[in-house]
Amino acid sequence: MKALVGFADRAAFFFVLLAFFSITNARGDLQPPSEFTVAVTGADITIRFGTVPGQTYAVEKSTTLAQGSWTEILGNVAGTGVVKTTTDAGAASLRKCFYRIRYRVEPMYVRTQHGSGGQNGLFAAVSTDGKTFQPVSNQWPSPYPYYVRDPSIIKYGNAWVTVYTNAFSGTGSFGIATSTDLVNWTKIGDINIPGVPGPANNTWAPEWLVDGGTYYVVVRYSQTGGTYVLSPFYSAPGVGYMQCTNPGTWTAWTNWIALGGIPTKFNDAYIAKAGSTYRIFGRNDDSGVYLETASSSSPFSGYTLSHIAESAAWASAISATYLEGPCAVNIGGSHWLLYFQKGDDDTCYYVESADDMATWGTVPTLLAGSVPTGANGFGHGTVLAITKNDYATAGQ
Repeated sequence: MKALVGFADRAAFFFVLLAFFSITNARGDLQPPSEFTVAVTGADITIRFGTVPGQTYAVEKSTTLAQGSWTEILGNVAGTGVVKTTTDAGAASLRKCFYRIRYRVEPMYVRTQHGSGGQNGLFAAVSTDGKTFQPVSNQWPSPYPYYVRDPSIIKYGNAWVTVYTNAFSGTGSFGIATSTDLVNWTKIGDINIPGVPGPANNTWAPEWLVDGGTYYVVVRYSQTGGTYVLSPFYSAPGVGYMQCTNPGTWTAWTNWIALGGIPTKFNDAYIAKAGSTYRIFGRNDDSGVYLETASSSSPFSGYTLSHIAESAAWASAISATYLEGPCAVNIGGSHWLLYFQKGDDDTCYYVESADDMATWGTVPTLLAGSVPTGANGFGHGTVLAITKNDYATAGQ
């Protein structure tokens, strides 16, 4: 949230910029009004302010500037890109009056997931709070020739790009597809994992990591000689990363490099960034019901995993034998949501953190909304936090 403050004085009427409050927004910087004027119009005071699509505005007044003295005279104004005007009737008779414009970005959350068994589609759903989702599309493509599990999504320019698990076993690649509407998808191809020993046993749960304008995929790769089932172990080498060197085309990638400090049996790795600290989440097959996490100043090294202490309570509360598919999303300031799937079925839950992921709530909440037709529930997927304006510009 940001605010601009103006001042009106009967004796010597003028506008002055008293304060400009700025905080970093996880979904992009706020844009200040291109215009903000306060003027006497007869017995009234007229306030004009510029707006930006995707931001919401409110006009407030105070005669003292004392804490708690601000009252709203116009609220919940959607930005359209044009100048808005409002009138404070009779306010010109006041000896002095202060006005401020409060404005904020309207968030949007886009979620992708697979259907039952990865055999019936790539599903997309959207939310305005990250907690209740409504489907955008039901199945891709139709008829359905591809295997899709664990899809992870980003927005690049005006297009959506998803990477996904393209087979349960016997593959050394992951799939990648693009869309302009979250409904109709075009498969770019299967991206072979470069720089790894073969033959491949499985390639699971690719996840995007966009950091400093560079596009990475974090993915688990297993070499034949182990087993691809959940026990007794996953085979080496484990979880690593690779960088796309031609974003927009998505066909050229650097060699896969193992993540530092991550054990072989780690799976469903997801990396989030809070400030300058990276935090990895995932499931270690040696850890029973627990999800695990670690933090580092580097996205790809320096991790020392530990149990998320609260995750045992999460599993107990929902009668889960294990948890998987974690995804952490910032919803403003130090407030985060951590999504995860009940490993026994395709149901998704979330917990909240108010301290930049240092601690989490102990009671998970079932993800709400309408489950896409053809899906058993809100299964393993990724949530992308953007703005309503970014969402609206897709495909344009």
